[in-house]
Amino acid sequence: MYIQSDNILLQPGHILNGIQGSYRIMEGLGEGGFGRTYKAAQMNQPNNPPCVVKEIPFPQSNDPRVLAQARRRFQMEGSALRHLGNNSQIPELFDSFEENNCFYLVQEYIEGHPITQELPPKQRWTEIQTIDFLREVLTILQSIHQEGIVHRDIKPANLIRREADRKIVLIDFGAVREISTFTVNSTGEILTTQAIGTTGYMPAEQYNPRSLPRPYNDIYALGIIAIQALTGRNPNDLPPDPVTNELIWIFPTPDRPAVRISDRFRDILTGMVRYHFQDRYRSVIDILRDLNSIESVVIVLHDEDVPVTQPESKNGNLSITDVLPDGDLQVAQPESPKPWRRWLLLGSVGIAAALTVVLLKPKNQALIPITQTQPTQTKPSPISPLPTQPTASADGVSSGEKLLVQTSALWSKQRGINEFADKNYAESLKLFKQSWREDRRDPETLIYMNNALLKAIGAEYYTIAIVVPIRRNQDGRIVSATLAEELLRGVAQAQTEVNLSLIANRGDRDFPGQGFLAPKSINGKGLKVVIADDANIKSYAVQRANYLVAQPDILAAIGHYTSDMTVETVDIYDRNQLALISPGSTTEELTRKPREYFFRTAPTTSVEAEDLVNQLLKTGQKKVAVFYNPNSPFSASLWEEFTKQFEAKGGKTFRFRNLFDLSKNDFNARAAIEEVDRAGIKAIAILPDGQVTNSLENALEMIKINNNRNWIVGPWTLYEPRTLEIAKDLKSVDKLGISLFWHPLASFDKNFPINAEKLWGGPVNTRSALTYDAAKTLIEALEMQPQPTREGMQKTLAEPNFKAEGATGIIEFDSKTGNRKNPPKRLAHIVPCAAAIYGVTFVPIEFPTAAAAGLKCE
Repeated sequence: MYIQSDNILLQPGHILNGIQGSYRIMEGLGEGGFGRTYKAAQMNQPNNPPCVVKEIPFPQSNDPRVLAQARRRFQMEGSALRHLGNNSQIPELFDSFEENNCFYLVQEYIEGHPITQELPPKQRWTEIQTIDFLREVLTILQSIHQEGIVHRDIKPANLIRREADRKIVLIDFGAVREISTFTVNSTGEILTTQAIGTTGYMPAEQYNPRSLPRPYNDIYALGIIAIQALTGRNPNDLPPDPVTNELIWIFPTPDRPAVRISDRFRDILTGMVRYHFQDRYRSVIDILRDLNSIESVVIVLHDEDVPVTQPESKNGNLSITDVLPDGDLQVAQPESPKPWRRWLLLGSVGIAAALTVVLLKPKNQALIPITQTQPTQTKPSPISPLPTQPTASADGVSSGEKLLVQTSALWSKQRGINEFADKNYAESLKLFKQSWREDRRDPETLIYMNNALLKAIGAEYYTIAIVVPIRRNQDGRIVSATLAEELLRGVAQAQTEVNLSLIANRGDRDFPGQGFLAPKSINGKGLKVVIADDANIKSYAVQRANYLVAQPDILAAIGHYTSDMTVETVDIYDRNQLALISPGSTTEELTRKPREYFFRTAPTTSVEAEDLVNQLLKTGQKKVAVFYNPNSPFSASLWEEFTKQFEAKGGKTFRFRNLFDLSKNDFNARAAIEEVDRAGIKAIAILPDGQVTNSLENALEMIKINNNRNWIVGPWTLYEPRTLEIAKDLKSVDKLGISLFWHPLASFDKNFPINAEKLWGGPVNTRSALTYDAAKTLIEALEMQPQPTREGMQKTLAEPNFKAEGATGIIEFDSKTGNRKNPPKRLAHIVPCAAAIYGVTFVPIEFPTAAAAGLKCE
């Protein structure tokens, strides 16, 4: 039925002419404070199929900047919706355009009914039904949150049960509607005046129109819907605790009984709807992981006095089909010799009083990245924060108040962190210096020491961030901090050069770097560095990116290291206009779709592939077997470029079915080498990812088993101490070529490797050099601006005449792609050197021996 309203502009029969087609209005579907929605016919399609037209009025402001900002936001949100439409459970965007002083979006029409119809008052869902519902919607949210998008108006009316396949479709994203509320305040700041969301489903922090959207906003709203389903009560009718403001929903009240669900599910829902967002789940992946632990059950028979904790069935009693939808029944054995009943009365109502639920295996486990063996879950108190893995953005970000590199935790360092957190900066500085004297290889300590110095002396400073991977398992446990420390060393060295200029006349004689690092301030100011840990896990990376872009003092960021993480997050930085300069992301995917705010100091995979191809051809190899990770943006891009260039020069590449994927858990290195031998191929290209999966470990195993009989070439991800450790046990390693972009023996800045060795008490590698160069580049861009801004950073870096000098060479960028002009490239091989830690070492391939490279190996 058409909605009658004096304010509706479009009447049935009105035709809108968009960019992609024309649309005849059929009827109104709804209207609110932000715009109107219509059902329309697509005139340019056969049979004029229906579509949905959303109309968002221009902001009510005479300031042209407001409309310009609204247009930019509309285009950005339209682009995001178009991308999200690839998910079958989000409506496809057909068109976006302006007309009649309004913005219009044309989307897929979903035939079905809103979840509102499935939630009639006083009717309650079972736990199984609610979990199934949560899993489906959480999976949708996972896909949009990974794109850096927050829905902001999750409610039953915006969840449509599609008639065709009974799947849930998420509609009506709130960010687009916000455009109509833009205005300008007295200081010229363009902002929104009205909170987006629906009362009852909107968390407390979202009522502030200036608050930035966060994934935990959507998590709260979805948790409320689940509670509504379990209680049969509208969320506006659920009373809050007068002291804590937490919702009272699980316990009985005079007008309703207690909700009967398992303790674990209660804790999960409580964690979704905590009043303070700091106490709430931050990631849908965390919730999915915890739901997995209660997805299936084992029935255990106890004495009759054990209380039932499972949901009611449709007829008010516990149903076996509710608890075990697959009909798979198992009985766990008791740990103590109690009088247990040994029989089951399937279908008997009396069984409910004797059942306790034991948690078993998850369903659809592939939907989220988890290890096959899950850690033991600790049951939290319903009024305390849930102990999830440390994926919350703020928990993985620190400028000195948290320990991130937990593999390096000297007592003096931890005390320094505690003092920093308490704002006792002078004491913190003293303790960090003590920690540095005890462990000079720890770059986190040096960065925190620099930040404490700035605070202790009251210096003015600029702030940048660096995102590094402290590698973790999917259960949150640290695997290795080596990559992170290598990257942090370069940034810490550049930061120290800046901040030494602030203490030249202060008599601070025990600050690292004095006497050999060249002090250089940025317009008389210092440099603060914020560290973020993305763990080489996509959900972490997205959270860190969303957190960093929301910090207005951060003017630019260095990261992410791997192409996988950069591809996942680059649009978040671009949308929020924070320049990102990557020291390690080489995939061509970022060239094919350039972003205005993205730059990199590392070469692209086409550059890296060229040296690998030329090396094989130089040694007479015309056939090569290729092993890589097809799911990695870096590894797959390098494979594509390598194959293209090798075959263009007359070579032929081979992939062995079921054996080429280095990332598989069951990858068999020995079988792969044997297959190469059977095929008569004498060359192998091993292209592991940047330690996102176990592909590097598999690549190293291949090098070991190959034992120098076939030529092997590989990317700079193999430029690793572990490669040397394997090489020392091989009879020879003269048939191995590894690309790298910097080496101490071939440094553009001759002082960098010398100073680095003095500062760190040992050499640094390519990764440190590339992050040093990224930091030097941002320092140069800061110095070129009288009053640096985020927008100014992007414009400065993209200037055709911009250049900075670093360890790897002159740094200039292609203004269209953000790629580095004239990037560094070379190959290394491994040569014997008795003085080296493993008895072998990397040198540039132009040096046939360590002696030729000038190394003293006696």
